[in-house]
Amino acid sequence: MSEGTSTVVFWIYILSGVVTLILTGTVVGVIVAAQRRQVEQSRRFSQGLVEAQEAERARIARELHDDVIQRVALIGGELSALGRIIPAPTEAVTQRIDGLREELHDLAEEVRAMARRAHPAILDHLGLPKALQNLVGELKVSDDLEIDLSVGPGQDFSRLAPAAALSLYRVAQEGLRNVARHAGTHQARITLAERDGGVAITVEDRGKGMPAAAGGGPGLGLMGLAERLRLVQGHFTVHSAAGEGTRLTAWVPE
Repeated sequence: MSEGTSTVVFWIYILSGVVTLILTGTVVGVIVAAQRRQVEQSRRFSQGLVEAQEAERARIARELHDDVIQRVALIGGELSALGRIIPAPTEAVTQRIDGLREELHDLAEEVRAMARRAHPAILDHLGLPKALQNLVGELKVSDDLEIDLSVGPGQDFSRLAPAAALSLYRVAQEGLRNVARHAGTHQARITLAERDGGVAITVEDRGKGMPAAAGGGPGLGLMGLAERLRLVQGHFTVHSAAGEGTRLTAWVPE
């Protein structure tokens, strides 16, 4: 093979290599771009689901508060009027009416609690610490839980975005629900504090541990919390072991 032919073959090899590299880079770039689009579409879809869920919860809470409770109050008023218009009601009738009024009062309180659980309006108006205090008070009555709430003294949580504050509230809500249902204890602790340029919340108990977390597979509620926090650039961890209790920790940026 002559020197000229060898040179041509050499440059053909070089050109083939360059073309191969360009094609490979193009294919890789297309694949990476497609994966990024899929990730972004998945993120937007998840965010849309969370927003739709919260919007539906808010709608249900408004209907419970503005419609159902008003109807219960109306029925209570009609019962009171009935007691006044019955001529010389017997003691049994009076007791029956009073009993129905008490049942209606309890029903109204339960509906109000349902509305608050669906969407905590207090969070929008008074902030996260007050919303957590209200949640603790409700669960003390409804589930006989003794909850120690610790809020970082002098710390300002008003800078939290509404979605981030709601995410932390949902962590507390889900964590305390798990304590009531699975922990085998009536005591829990919530800590809310600024940490690492954001805000962290921890829900912990010294119960028997959560079976799902201890078995290596988080339940749907916890998976939903992890996704919710990811959408606000936060993160979520669960530690649970048999006989050692459970600790949920969530962090969101300010």
